[in-house]
Amino acid sequence: FFLTTIAGISPGVAGTIIAIGAVWNAVFNPIIGYLADKVCTKYGRRRPLIFVFTIPLMLTMFLLFTDIQMPMSIKPIYYGLLLMLYWTSYTGFVVPYLALGVDYTSDYDDRTILRLFGSFFNMIGAMFAMVMPTLIVEFLEGFGLTASQAWSMTGLALGIITLVTNMATVIASKKKDICSEEELMQKAELRADKSSQERKAQGASGKGALWNIVREYITVAKLKPMRPL
Repeated sequence: FFLTTIAGISPGVAGTIIAIGAVWNAVFNPIIGYLADKVCTKYGRRRPLIFVFTIPLMLTMFLLFTDIQMPMSIKPIYYGLLLMLYWTSYTGFVVPYLALGVDYTSDYDDRTILRLFGSFFNMIGAMFAMVMPTLIVEFLEGFGLTASQAWSMTGLALGIITLVTNMATVIASKKKDICSEEELMQKAELRADKSSQERKAQGASGKGALWNIVREYITVAKLKPMRPL
């Protein structure tokens, strides 16, 4: 709606932009999933990623609903790149966020319950995101703002809400998201070994990383909830 009505982009081009964003999200999702399992810092495994990706997520939510005055030939490229950055930031946050359940408990049933609650509130958030923006825009227009200004303020408000809730997650999960000293030492040793063997391993590193990502898909397919499928 915003791209066609406010930004003035044709429906066909707007649909293409949305499709490119969806494809980019599908490509980037397993990559961030792989990285989320490999990150190990003194601040934890998941929280650093959630923190880092939350900032650009907030900014892109604001910019995606802000009509920037520029030539119409450039607008599709601008919003297309913004949408790719949005999905990158969203995936960078949501994948480690969902993985936090692994750190909270090792019990399969408890993890299932955690994900049930997470999915429930996710659904509530999705319904809120579908309905509330237009209501907020109409409310702001009642105070004399133009449609373009109202959409921009709505994007900013949603971005701030995202920032606050994500940072609350980072703070609340501090005691659960722990990377042990042993793991940090192992990581340091691996870095030292890698620096000495970097040239030798350089040619095969891309294939190894790709295979690890594919292996993640295979592991997911073997999980208990996937067996009936």
